[in-house]
Amino acid sequence: MECIVINVRYLSSPSGVRIAVLEMHNPPVNGLGHALRSALVAALDRVESESDTDAIALTGAGKLFCGGADVREFGTEASTASPDLRQVLARVFACEKPTTAVINGAALGGGLELAMACNYRLAVPGASLALPEVKLGLIPGAWGTQLAPRLVGVGHALRLVTRGDAVSGASAAELGLVDALASDELDSSIVAFVEARMGRDTHPDTRLRVPPDVGALQPDWMQRAALELAQDFPGCPAPQAGVEAVGLALELPFDEAVLRERALFVQLMKSPESSALRYVFFAERDCARIPGVKLPPAGTRGGVPVAADAPHYSDLPGATAVQAGSDAVRLETLAKGGRGDVSWLDCALRAADQVAAVGMTVFLRGGVPACVEVRVGGDAGAAALAQAFAIARRINPVVVASGAATGASTLVPLLEAGNADGRAGLEAFRLGAEAAVVNGGLYRLSDADVVAVHLGLMPRYLGGPVYQHRLSSASAQEVSS
Repeated sequence: MECIVINVRYLSSPSGVRIAVLEMHNPPVNGLGHALRSALVAALDRVESESDTDAIALTGAGKLFCGGADVREFGTEASTASPDLRQVLARVFACEKPTTAVINGAALGGGLELAMACNYRLAVPGASLALPEVKLGLIPGAWGTQLAPRLVGVGHALRLVTRGDAVSGASAAELGLVDALASDELDSSIVAFVEARMGRDTHPDTRLRVPPDVGALQPDWMQRAALELAQDFPGCPAPQAGVEAVGLALELPFDEAVLRERALFVQLMKSPESSALRYVFFAERDCARIPGVKLPPAGTRGGVPVAADAPHYSDLPGATAVQAGSDAVRLETLAKGGRGDVSWLDCALRAADQVAAVGMTVFLRGGVPACVEVRVGGDAGAAALAQAFAIARRINPVVVASGAATGASTLVPLLEAGNADGRAGLEAFRLGAEAAVVNGGLYRLSDADVVAVHLGLMPRYLGGPVYQHRLSSASAQEVSS
Protein backbone atom coordinates (compact mmCIF):
# COMPACT_ATOMS: atom_id res chain seq x y z
CA MET A 1 0.00 0.00 0.00
CA GLU A 2 1.36 3.40 -0.98
CA CYS A 3 2.10 5.88 1.79
CA ILE A 4 -0.19 8.88 2.20
CA VAL A 5 2.05 11.86 2.80
CA ILE A 6 2.71 15.52 2.17
CA ASN A 7 6.04 15.81 0.41
CA VAL A 8 7.74 19.12 1.23
CA ARG A 9 10.41 20.63 -0.98
CA TYR A 10 11.74 24.16 -1.36
CA LEU A 11 12.23 26.61 -4.21
CA SER A 12 14.19 29.85 -4.11
CA SER A 13 13.81 32.91 -6.28
CA PRO A 14 16.70 35.03 -7.59
CA SER A 15 15.87 37.66 -4.97
CA GLY A 16 16.01 35.10 -2.15
CA VAL A 17 12.30 34.31 -1.64
CA ARG A 18 12.06 30.79 -0.20
CA ILE A 19 8.92 28.86 -1.09
CA ALA A 20 7.81 25.68 0.64
CA VAL A 21 6.05 23.45 -1.90
CA LEU A 22 3.64 21.04 -0.20
CA GLU A 23 2.78 18.14 -2.50
CA MET A 24 -0.26 16.03 -1.65
CA HIS A 25 0.31 12.32 -2.25
CA ASN A 26 -2.65 9.95 -1.89
CA PRO A 27 -3.02 7.75 -5.01
CA PRO A 28 -4.88 7.45 -7.21
CA VAL A 29 -6.43 10.95 -7.13
CA ASN A 30 -4.88 12.61 -4.06
CA GLY A 31 -8.21 12.26 -2.28
CA LEU A 32 -8.71 14.22 0.93
CA GLY A 33 -8.99 11.28 3.26
CA HIS A 34 -8.37 11.62 6.99
CA ALA A 35 -4.68 10.72 6.76
CA LEU A 36 -4.01 13.33 4.07
CA ARG A 37 -6.02 15.99 5.88
CA SER A 38 -4.03 15.37 9.07
CA ALA A 39 -0.72 15.39 7.19
CA LEU A 40 -1.62 18.64 5.44
CA VAL A 41 -2.42 20.46 8.69
CA ALA A 42 0.83 19.16 10.23
CA ALA A 43 2.83 20.29 7.18
CA LEU A 44 1.27 23.76 7.30
CA ASP A 45 2.15 24.03 10.99
CA ARG A 46 5.72 23.02 10.22
CA VAL A 47 6.44 25.39 7.35
CA GLU A 48 4.66 28.26 9.11
CA SER A 49 7.12 27.85 11.98
CA GLU A 50 10.18 28.02 9.72
CA SER A 51 11.67 31.49 9.93
CA ASP A 52 13.45 31.17 6.60
CA THR A 53 10.32 30.16 4.66
CA ASP A 54 8.53 33.10 3.05
CA ALA A 55 5.61 31.55 1.16
CA ILE A 56 3.68 28.31 0.75
CA ALA A 57 2.64 26.56 -2.47
CA LEU A 58 0.21 23.65 -2.38
CA THR A 59 0.06 21.16 -5.24
CA GLY A 60 -0.67 17.51 -6.01
CA ALA A 61 1.54 14.55 -6.82
CA GLY A 62 1.41 13.11 -10.30
CA LYS A 63 -0.98 14.61 -12.83
CA LEU A 64 -3.72 15.68 -10.42
CA PHE A 65 -4.10 18.45 -7.89
CA CYS A 66 -6.80 16.84 -5.75
CA GLY A 67 -9.84 14.74 -6.63
CA GLY A 68 -11.81 15.83 -3.54
CA ALA A 69 -13.15 13.48 -0.90
CA ASP A 70 -11.57 10.04 -0.68
CA VAL A 71 -14.40 7.80 -1.87
CA ARG A 72 -12.85 4.87 -0.01
CA GLU A 73 -13.91 6.59 3.22
CA PHE A 74 -17.50 7.38 2.22
CA GLY A 75 -19.84 6.40 5.03
CA THR A 76 -17.05 5.74 7.53
CA GLU A 77 -16.03 7.62 10.68
CA ALA A 78 -12.80 8.64 8.93
CA SER A 79 -14.75 10.80 6.48
CA THR A 80 -15.75 13.23 9.24
CA ALA A 81 -12.91 12.70 11.73
CA SER A 82 -10.98 15.76 12.86
CA PRO A 83 -9.54 17.55 11.06
CA ASP A 84 -12.44 17.54 8.64
CA LEU A 85 -12.14 19.47 5.39
CA ARG A 86 -13.63 22.65 6.84
CA GLN A 87 -11.02 22.59 9.59
CA VAL A 88 -8.30 22.14 6.98
CA LEU A 89 -9.61 25.15 5.06
CA ALA A 90 -9.72 27.17 8.28
CA ARG A 91 -6.04 26.30 8.82
CA VAL A 92 -5.22 27.47 5.29
CA PHE A 93 -7.05 30.75 5.89
CA ALA A 94 -5.12 31.18 9.15
CA CYS A 95 -1.71 30.98 7.45
CA GLU A 96 0.34 34.11 8.04
CA LYS A 97 2.49 33.38 5.01
CA PRO A 98 0.91 33.77 1.56
CA THR A 99 -0.51 30.57 0.12
CA THR A 100 -0.77 29.62 -3.54
CA ALA A 101 -2.66 26.63 -4.89
CA VAL A 102 -0.68 25.27 -7.83
CA ILE A 103 -3.35 23.40 -9.77
CA ASN A 104 -1.33 20.94 -11.81
CA GLY A 105 -4.30 18.82 -12.90
CA ALA A 106 -7.85 18.07 -11.84
CA ALA A 107 -9.16 20.02 -8.83
CA LEU A 108 -12.55 18.55 -8.04
CA GLY A 109 -15.04 19.07 -5.23
CA GLY A 110 -13.14 19.47 -1.99
CA GLY A 111 -9.95 19.84 -4.01
CA LEU A 112 -11.29 22.99 -5.63
CA GLU A 113 -12.61 24.23 -2.27
CA LEU A 114 -9.09 23.80 -0.90
CA ALA A 115 -7.66 25.78 -3.80
CA MET A 116 -10.22 28.57 -3.35
CA ALA A 117 -9.17 28.91 0.31
CA CYS A 118 -5.62 29.84 -0.71
CA ASN A 119 -4.67 33.46 -1.28
CA TYR A 120 -3.78 32.77 -4.90
CA ARG A 121 -4.34 30.13 -7.57
CA LEU A 122 -1.96 29.21 -10.38
CA ALA A 123 -3.13 26.56 -12.86
CA VAL A 124 -1.85 24.69 -15.87
CA PRO A 125 -4.02 25.46 -18.93
CA GLY A 126 -5.26 21.89 -19.25
CA ALA A 127 -6.34 21.49 -15.63
CA SER A 128 -9.96 20.59 -14.92
CA LEU A 129 -11.77 22.47 -12.14
CA ALA A 130 -15.24 21.46 -10.97
CA LEU A 131 -17.66 21.18 -8.08
CA PRO A 132 -19.40 17.93 -9.11
CA GLU A 133 -21.21 17.22 -5.83
CA VAL A 134 -24.59 17.91 -7.46
CA LYS A 135 -24.12 14.70 -9.45
CA LEU A 136 -24.34 12.87 -6.13
CA GLY A 137 -27.43 14.81 -5.12
CA LEU A 138 -25.44 17.18 -2.91
CA ILE A 139 -24.00 20.67 -2.82
CA PRO A 140 -20.40 21.48 -1.88
CA GLY A 141 -20.14 20.96 1.87
CA ALA A 142 -16.91 22.78 2.68
CA TRP A 143 -17.68 26.38 1.82
CA GLY A 144 -17.59 25.99 -1.95
CA THR A 145 -20.99 27.65 -2.44
CA GLN A 146 -19.62 30.75 -0.72
CA LEU A 147 -16.09 30.86 -2.08
CA ALA A 148 -17.01 30.35 -5.74
CA PRO A 149 -19.39 33.33 -6.14
CA ARG A 150 -16.89 35.58 -4.37
CA LEU A 151 -14.30 34.70 -7.01
CA VAL A 152 -16.27 34.34 -10.25
CA GLY A 153 -19.62 35.97 -9.51
CA VAL A 154 -23.03 34.50 -8.84
CA GLY A 155 -23.82 33.65 -12.46
CA HIS A 156 -20.76 31.51 -13.09
CA ALA A 157 -20.88 30.03 -9.57
CA LEU A 158 -24.42 28.81 -10.24
CA ARG A 159 -23.20 26.70 -13.16
CA LEU A 160 -20.37 25.27 -11.08
CA VAL A 161 -22.56 24.45 -8.09
CA THR A 162 -25.91 23.47 -9.64
CA ARG A 163 -24.73 21.68 -12.79
CA GLY A 164 -21.29 20.41 -11.83
CA ASP A 165 -19.81 21.87 -15.02
CA ALA A 166 -16.02 21.56 -15.30
CA VAL A 167 -13.86 24.37 -16.64
CA SER A 168 -10.33 24.16 -17.94
CA GLY A 169 -7.46 26.02 -16.35
CA ALA A 170 -7.47 28.43 -19.29
CA SER A 171 -11.20 29.12 -18.89
CA ALA A 172 -10.81 29.42 -15.12
CA ALA A 173 -8.27 32.19 -15.67
CA GLU A 174 -10.76 34.08 -17.82
CA LEU A 175 -13.46 33.69 -15.16
CA GLY A 176 -11.20 34.76 -12.30
CA LEU A 177 -11.28 31.37 -10.64
CA VAL A 178 -7.50 31.24 -10.98
CA ASP A 179 -5.12 34.19 -11.05
CA ALA A 180 -2.66 33.06 -13.71
CA LEU A 181 -1.63 30.18 -15.94
CA ALA A 182 1.58 28.22 -15.50
CA SER A 183 4.01 27.36 -18.26
CA ASP A 184 5.40 23.92 -18.98
CA GLU A 185 8.20 24.73 -16.55
CA LEU A 186 6.01 24.51 -13.48
CA ASP A 187 8.65 25.27 -10.86
CA SER A 188 9.78 28.36 -12.75
CA SER A 189 6.17 29.50 -12.96
CA ILE A 190 5.70 29.01 -9.22
CA VAL A 191 8.79 31.05 -8.41
CA ALA A 192 7.90 33.90 -10.77
CA PHE A 193 4.26 34.00 -9.65
CA VAL A 194 5.01 33.99 -5.92
CA GLU A 195 7.91 36.44 -6.14
CA ALA A 196 5.77 38.97 -8.02
CA ARG A 197 3.33 39.06 -5.09
CA MET A 198 5.68 39.01 -2.13
CA GLY A 199 5.93 42.80 -1.91
CA ARG A 200 2.24 43.27 -1.18
CA ASP A 201 1.18 44.52 2.24
CA THR A 202 -1.80 42.13 2.30
CA HIS A 203 -2.88 39.10 0.34
CA PRO A 204 -6.42 38.37 -0.91
CA ASP A 205 -8.79 36.55 1.44
CA THR A 206 -11.56 34.92 -0.60
CA ARG A 207 -13.96 35.15 2.34
CA LEU A 208 -13.82 38.96 2.25
CA ARG A 209 -14.49 39.40 -1.45
CA VAL A 210 -17.77 40.64 -2.89
CA PRO A 211 -19.21 38.71 -5.87
CA PRO A 212 -17.99 40.69 -8.90
CA ASP A 213 -21.35 40.57 -10.70
CA VAL A 214 -23.46 41.76 -7.77
CA GLY A 215 -24.40 44.99 -9.55
CA ALA A 216 -25.40 43.24 -12.76
CA LEU A 217 -27.83 40.69 -11.35
CA GLN A 218 -31.50 41.00 -12.22
CA PRO A 219 -33.89 41.20 -9.24
CA ASP A 220 -35.48 37.87 -10.18
CA TRP A 221 -32.23 36.00 -10.91
CA MET A 222 -32.91 33.40 -8.23
CA GLN A 223 -36.42 32.62 -9.45
CA ARG A 224 -35.21 32.35 -13.04
CA ALA A 225 -32.39 30.00 -12.07
CA ALA A 226 -34.68 27.82 -9.96
CA LEU A 227 -37.23 27.52 -12.78
CA GLU A 228 -34.61 26.59 -15.37
CA LEU A 229 -33.10 23.94 -13.10
CA ALA A 230 -36.53 22.51 -12.26
CA GLN A 231 -37.10 22.02 -15.99
CA ASP A 232 -33.67 20.51 -16.61
CA PHE A 233 -33.52 18.34 -13.47
CA PRO A 234 -37.10 17.50 -12.48
CA GLY A 235 -37.41 15.82 -9.11
CA CYS A 236 -33.86 16.68 -8.04
CA PRO A 237 -33.57 18.86 -4.91
CA ALA A 238 -29.81 19.43 -5.02
CA PRO A 239 -29.76 22.02 -7.85
CA GLN A 240 -32.47 24.01 -6.05
CA ALA A 241 -30.49 23.89 -2.82
CA GLY A 242 -27.47 25.08 -4.78
CA VAL A 243 -29.36 28.17 -5.94
CA GLU A 244 -30.34 28.94 -2.35
CA ALA A 245 -26.79 28.41 -1.08
CA VAL A 246 -25.15 30.59 -3.73
CA GLY A 247 -27.69 33.31 -3.01
CA LEU A 248 -26.50 33.41 0.59
CA ALA A 249 -23.27 35.01 -0.64
CA LEU A 250 -25.33 38.15 -1.28
CA GLU A 251 -27.35 38.04 1.93
CA LEU A 252 -25.18 36.89 4.83
CA PRO A 253 -21.65 37.33 6.17
CA PHE A 254 -19.39 34.43 5.26
CA ASP A 255 -19.40 32.80 8.70
CA GLU A 256 -23.20 32.75 8.84
CA ALA A 257 -23.62 31.67 5.23
CA VAL A 258 -21.42 28.59 5.60
CA LEU A 259 -23.49 27.41 8.56
CA ARG A 260 -26.57 27.52 6.35
CA GLU A 261 -24.63 25.79 3.57
CA ARG A 262 -23.78 22.98 5.96
CA ALA A 263 -27.39 22.59 7.04
CA LEU A 264 -28.47 22.27 3.40
CA PHE A 265 -25.70 19.74 2.76
CA VAL A 266 -26.74 17.57 5.71
CA GLN A 267 -30.38 17.76 4.63
CA LEU A 268 -29.46 16.60 1.11
CA MET A 269 -27.33 13.76 2.45
CA LYS A 270 -30.53 12.33 3.95
CA SER A 271 -32.57 12.70 0.77
CA PRO A 272 -33.65 9.62 -1.22
CA GLU A 273 -32.36 11.21 -4.42
CA SER A 274 -28.82 11.56 -3.05
CA SER A 275 -28.90 8.02 -1.71
CA ALA A 276 -29.86 6.74 -5.18
CA LEU A 277 -27.25 8.85 -6.96
CA ARG A 278 -24.51 7.69 -4.60
CA TYR A 279 -25.63 4.10 -5.15
CA VAL A 280 -25.29 4.51 -8.92
CA PHE A 281 -21.89 6.20 -8.48
CA PHE A 282 -20.47 3.22 -6.61
CA ALA A 283 -22.22 0.74 -8.90
CA GLU A 284 -20.45 2.36 -11.87
CA ARG A 285 -17.12 1.86 -10.12
CA ASP A 286 -17.85 -1.86 -9.63
CA CYS A 287 -19.53 -2.88 -12.85
CA ALA A 288 -16.31 -3.62 -14.77
CA ARG A 289 -14.80 -5.76 -12.01
CA ILE A 290 -14.55 -9.53 -12.41
CA PRO A 291 -14.82 -11.17 -8.97
CA GLY A 292 -11.59 -12.88 -7.96
CA VAL A 293 -9.72 -11.74 -11.08
CA LYS A 294 -7.15 -8.97 -11.32
CA LEU A 295 -6.37 -8.21 -14.93
CA PRO A 296 -2.85 -7.16 -15.93
CA PRO A 297 -2.21 -3.69 -17.41
CA ALA A 298 -3.24 -3.57 -21.05
CA GLY A 299 0.32 -2.73 -22.09
CA THR A 300 1.16 -3.41 -25.73
CA ARG A 301 0.49 -6.22 -28.14
CA GLY A 302 2.76 -6.93 -31.04
CA GLY A 303 4.68 -3.74 -30.25
CA VAL A 304 1.58 -1.61 -30.85
CA PRO A 305 0.30 0.41 -27.86
CA VAL A 306 -3.33 -0.18 -26.96
CA ALA A 307 -4.11 3.53 -27.25
CA ALA A 308 -3.03 3.50 -30.88
CA ASP A 309 -5.41 0.67 -31.68
CA ALA A 310 -8.37 1.60 -29.52
CA PRO A 311 -11.40 2.85 -31.46
CA HIS A 312 -13.14 6.01 -30.38
CA TYR A 313 -16.69 7.08 -31.18
CA SER A 314 -15.36 8.72 -34.32
CA ASP A 315 -14.47 5.19 -35.48
CA LEU A 316 -18.13 4.16 -35.37
CA PRO A 317 -19.36 5.64 -38.66
CA GLY A 318 -23.00 6.55 -38.36
CA ALA A 319 -23.12 4.48 -35.20
CA THR A 320 -23.85 1.45 -37.36
CA ALA A 321 -20.54 -0.35 -37.69
CA VAL A 322 -17.25 -0.87 -35.91
CA GLN A 323 -14.14 -1.61 -37.91
CA ALA A 324 -11.05 -0.32 -36.19
CA GLY A 325 -7.56 -1.42 -35.30
CA SER A 326 -4.42 -2.67 -36.96
CA ASP A 327 -2.84 -6.00 -37.73
CA ALA A 328 -2.35 -6.35 -33.97
CA VAL A 329 -5.93 -5.66 -32.86
CA ARG A 330 -9.21 -5.63 -34.75
CA LEU A 331 -12.73 -4.87 -33.53
CA GLU A 332 -15.36 -6.17 -35.94
CA THR A 333 -19.13 -5.79 -36.03
CA LEU A 334 -20.96 -9.12 -36.07
CA ALA A 335 -24.58 -8.02 -35.72
CA LYS A 336 -26.71 -5.02 -34.82
CA GLY A 337 -30.15 -4.34 -33.41
CA GLY A 338 -32.21 -1.75 -31.68
CA ARG A 339 -35.39 -0.71 -30.01
CA GLY A 340 -36.66 2.83 -29.64
CA ASP A 341 -33.80 5.29 -29.33
CA VAL A 342 -31.44 2.53 -28.12
CA SER A 343 -29.39 0.46 -30.55
CA TRP A 344 -26.59 -2.01 -30.09
CA LEU A 345 -23.68 -3.47 -32.00
CA ASP A 346 -22.43 -6.96 -31.24
CA CYS A 347 -18.70 -7.01 -31.83
CA ALA A 348 -15.68 -9.27 -31.54
CA LEU A 349 -12.25 -8.04 -30.54
CA ARG A 350 -9.56 -10.20 -32.06
CA ALA A 351 -5.80 -9.89 -31.76
CA ALA A 352 -3.45 -11.26 -34.39
CA ASP A 353 -1.66 -13.47 -31.88
CA GLN A 354 -4.84 -14.82 -30.25
CA VAL A 355 -7.18 -17.49 -31.59
CA ALA A 356 -10.05 -16.64 -29.22
CA ALA A 357 -11.94 -13.36 -29.57
CA VAL A 358 -13.47 -11.24 -26.81
CA GLY A 359 -17.16 -10.53 -27.31
CA MET A 360 -18.37 -6.96 -26.81
CA THR A 361 -21.68 -5.17 -27.24
CA VAL A 362 -21.71 -1.42 -27.73
CA PHE A 363 -25.01 0.16 -26.63
CA LEU A 364 -25.96 3.51 -28.11
CA ARG A 365 -28.66 5.91 -27.01
CA GLY A 366 -29.70 8.48 -29.54
CA GLY A 367 -26.79 7.36 -31.71
CA VAL A 368 -24.16 8.03 -29.02
CA PRO A 369 -22.36 5.26 -27.11
CA ALA A 370 -23.93 4.92 -23.64
CA CYS A 371 -22.22 1.81 -22.24
CA VAL A 372 -20.27 -1.24 -23.35
CA GLU A 373 -20.65 -4.88 -22.33
CA VAL A 374 -17.47 -6.98 -22.33
CA ARG A 375 -18.13 -10.71 -22.21
CA VAL A 376 -15.47 -12.50 -20.20
CA GLY A 377 -16.93 -16.01 -20.28
CA GLY A 378 -15.12 -17.12 -23.43
CA ASP A 379 -11.67 -18.63 -23.95
CA ALA A 380 -9.71 -15.38 -24.20
CA GLY A 381 -6.80 -14.99 -21.79
CA ALA A 382 -6.22 -12.30 -19.19
CA ALA A 383 -4.07 -10.17 -21.49
CA ALA A 384 -6.73 -10.13 -24.20
CA LEU A 385 -9.42 -9.25 -21.65
CA ALA A 386 -7.31 -6.41 -20.28
CA GLN A 387 -6.95 -5.01 -23.77
CA ALA A 388 -10.68 -5.43 -24.41
CA PHE A 389 -11.55 -3.40 -21.32
CA ALA A 390 -9.07 -0.68 -22.32
CA ILE A 391 -10.62 -0.43 -25.77
CA ALA A 392 -14.16 -0.51 -24.38
CA ARG A 393 -13.37 2.46 -22.12
CA ARG A 394 -12.22 4.41 -25.16
CA ILE A 395 -15.68 3.93 -26.64
CA ASN A 396 -17.46 4.81 -23.37
CA PRO A 397 -16.18 4.92 -19.79
CA VAL A 398 -19.14 2.85 -18.52
CA VAL A 399 -18.10 -0.75 -19.08
CA VAL A 400 -20.04 -3.72 -17.69
CA ALA A 401 -18.33 -7.09 -17.33
CA SER A 402 -20.63 -10.00 -18.05
CA GLY A 403 -19.96 -13.68 -17.55
CA ALA A 404 -21.48 -14.56 -20.90
CA ALA A 405 -19.50 -16.36 -23.56
CA THR A 406 -18.24 -14.61 -26.67
CA GLY A 407 -21.36 -14.82 -28.82
CA ALA A 408 -24.22 -14.17 -26.39
CA SER A 409 -24.96 -10.78 -24.85
CA THR A 410 -26.40 -10.85 -21.34
CA LEU A 411 -27.69 -7.29 -21.54
CA VAL A 412 -29.60 -7.31 -24.82
CA PRO A 413 -32.39 -9.62 -23.51
CA LEU A 414 -32.68 -7.43 -20.41
CA LEU A 415 -33.01 -4.34 -22.54
CA GLU A 416 -35.63 -5.92 -24.77
CA ALA A 417 -37.67 -6.90 -21.70
CA GLY A 418 -37.23 -3.49 -20.12
CA ASN A 419 -38.51 -1.65 -23.15
CA ALA A 420 -42.03 -2.91 -22.52
CA ASP A 421 -44.48 -0.25 -21.44
CA GLY A 422 -44.34 1.20 -17.94
CA ARG A 423 -43.94 -0.72 -14.72
CA ALA A 424 -44.29 -4.11 -16.38
CA GLY A 425 -41.18 -3.50 -18.45
CA LEU A 426 -39.13 -2.43 -15.43
CA GLU A 427 -40.29 -5.48 -13.49
CA ALA A 428 -39.36 -7.74 -16.40
CA PHE A 429 -35.94 -6.07 -16.53
CA ARG A 430 -35.40 -6.64 -12.80
CA LEU A 431 -36.46 -10.28 -12.92
CA GLY A 432 -34.22 -10.82 -15.91
CA ALA A 433 -31.31 -9.28 -14.01
CA GLU A 434 -31.90 -11.58 -11.05
CA ALA A 435 -31.92 -14.59 -13.36
CA ALA A 436 -28.73 -13.37 -15.06
CA VAL A 437 -26.95 -13.19 -11.70
CA VAL A 438 -28.08 -16.70 -10.83
CA ASN A 439 -26.86 -18.17 -14.12
CA GLY A 440 -23.58 -16.23 -14.12
CA GLY A 441 -24.39 -13.80 -16.89
CA LEU A 442 -24.09 -10.83 -14.50
CA TYR A 443 -21.80 -10.56 -11.51
CA ARG A 444 -23.89 -8.06 -9.52
CA LEU A 445 -27.51 -6.89 -9.55
CA SER A 446 -26.26 -3.32 -9.35
CA ASP A 447 -24.69 -3.78 -12.80
CA ALA A 448 -28.20 -4.02 -14.24
CA ASP A 449 -29.13 -0.71 -12.64
CA VAL A 450 -26.11 0.95 -14.25
CA VAL A 451 -27.34 -0.25 -17.63
CA ALA A 452 -30.92 0.85 -16.93
CA VAL A 453 -29.82 4.35 -15.97
CA HIS A 454 -27.46 4.85 -18.90
CA LEU A 455 -29.93 3.53 -21.45
CA GLY A 456 -32.77 5.70 -20.17
CA LEU A 457 -35.04 3.08 -18.62
CA MET A 458 -35.10 5.02 -15.35
CA PRO A 459 -33.80 8.43 -14.25
CA ARG A 460 -30.43 8.36 -12.51
CA TYR A 461 -31.79 9.92 -9.33
CA LEU A 462 -34.12 6.91 -8.87
CA GLY A 463 -31.22 4.45 -8.85
CA GLY A 464 -32.62 1.80 -11.19
CA PRO A 465 -35.26 -0.97 -11.13
CA VAL A 466 -33.32 -3.26 -8.76
CA TYR A 467 -32.61 -0.40 -6.36
CA GLN A 468 -36.24 0.71 -6.32
CA HIS A 469 -37.43 -2.86 -5.70
CA ARG A 470 -35.12 -3.10 -2.70
CA LEU A 471 -36.50 0.14 -1.32
CA SER A 472 -40.07 -1.07 -1.78
CA SER A 473 -39.29 -4.40 -0.14
CA ALA A 474 -37.58 -2.70 2.81
CA SER A 475 -40.54 -0.35 3.27
CA ALA A 476 -42.99 -3.26 3.15
CA GLN A 477 -41.00 -5.12 5.81
CA GLU A 478 -41.00 -2.05 8.07
CA VAL A 479 -44.77 -1.73 7.75
CA SER A 480 -45.36 -5.41 8.47
CA SER A 481 -43.12 -5.34 11.53
